[in-house]
Amino acid sequence: MAMVRAEIGVTILPEMAARAANAPELVFCQLADSRATRQIHLLRKTDTALSPAARLLEKHILTCAAELTEGGLS
Repeated sequence: MAMVRAEIGVTILPEMAARAANAPELVFCQLADSRATRQIHLLRKTDTALSPAARLLEKHILTCAAELTEGGLS
């Protein structure tokens, strides 16, 4: 974003990041290309056991991600 604000660059951001930028001086153009995708990752520490609630959340996230991938929305 610094290069964009300095008028020497452009950037591609996820919609949430673009909204959070709170930058009325910038122009945001939605990409219409359905091939524009991004990968997201679930992170957790390897050396720490998850709480029961965190294990359930992790399982739910992974299940939802698998369903989206199978449905062609990856």
